Amino acid sequence: MTDQSRPPLSGLSLDTAIHLRWVLRDIKAKRTKLSPVGPDDLRTLIEMGLIEMRDEVPVLTNEGERALDWSVEGQEMSDRSCLTAPKAPCALSQIRKDFVSLFHHRLETAMRMMLKFSLPVEKGNQAFKDGSLGKTLESIMNKLKPEAAYFAPLDGKRSGMVFFDLADPSQLVEFGEPLFLNLNAEVEIVPVMNADDLRRGLEKASQ
Repeated sequence: MTDQSRPPLSGLSLDTAIHLRWVLRDIKAKRTKLSPVGPDDLRTLIEMGLIEMRDEVPVLTNEGERALDWSVEGQEMSDRSCLTAPKAPCALSQIRKDFVSLFHHRLETAMRMMLKFSLPVEKGNQAFKDGSLGKTLESIMNKLKPEAAYFAPLDGKRSGMVFFDLADPSQLVEFGEPLFLNLNAEVEIVPVMNADDLRRGLEKASQ
């Protein structure tokens, strides 16, 4: 029987837990065509009971949903118990689990962003010829794991709009600098809403 008091990804290294949680988000959002799940990740998540295959497509199980929905509330209660009960064991492993849970919560509250860029014609031509255009965009896409991405000529320039979840403001440098340095691009990164976000915002504004 599953221990509902423990984070489903507890016991893993921090990097592995964060990586697998992003994979679960991609599976839930049906982004696996854009961000294919690696065979090792697929096998690990199946063995952990977090996903199952339906018609050769990975789908979250109830435990997988719990891995995404896990809140820090239970861990905060555990922290308070350690403080109010001196004889209770506060093991290093518990502290580590708390940290993982807090990091998961931070990822869950990530903000949806739009990255819009355009390339000067001459620099775009050069980058297309030397291969740096494809390499730079592929690298950024692999890091962003976007919800959607569109590319088109706008105002006579090679341009793109990429929609992704921003987990940490420091990622703005990681995503923006390659476009500035490698492609001399004009870059805008702004928060955006989907229809559900707008609906909730309008309801709150009307109260």
